Amino acid sequence: MYTKQVLFIVSLIILVAMFNTAWACHESDTGLRGHNPDLRFAGISVVTEAAFALTSTTTGCDHYTYFIQQSYHQIAENAAKGEGEYLEAFAHFRGCPSESLGSFKVVIRSNYQKLFLETDPLGKSFPKRFEMVLQDHPQLRLECGTFSNSSLS
Repeated sequence: MYTKQVLFIVSLIILVAMFNTAWACHESDTGLRGHNPDLRFAGISVVTEAAFALTSTTTGCDHYTYFIQQSYHQIAENAAKGEGEYLEAFAHFRGCPSESLGSFKVVIRSNYQKLFLETDPLGKSFPKRFEMVLQDHPQLRLECGTFSNSSLS
């Protein structure tokens, strides 16, 4: 009897965890908190957090969502300049091939005002705005059409 109760509780915990992951991707929010993006620095921190995202989540959408949430401010900063490692990582997680990186950067920079709103300082609706911008750029939308499941290389 005790074994069945433990098995039930463990199964319930697993189902809740799976639901939370699926919902997070749908809502563009992984619920993973604890990092202050303003206090991070470039270099090893980016690699460490990306590696954590790749090992702690299971799908390309999870990686994409996690990366956006943790790096929104750095992505915005890179987008304003039209270059940078966070912008390149964002393109990678979105599934853009390296040949599209130049046009990706141009589209992001030229649509900066639409993408990075003062009314959304945490970037909660950034993925939706980005998808709307992609609708205006069919070639880039085709090239960056799938989420990447590959590791950073």
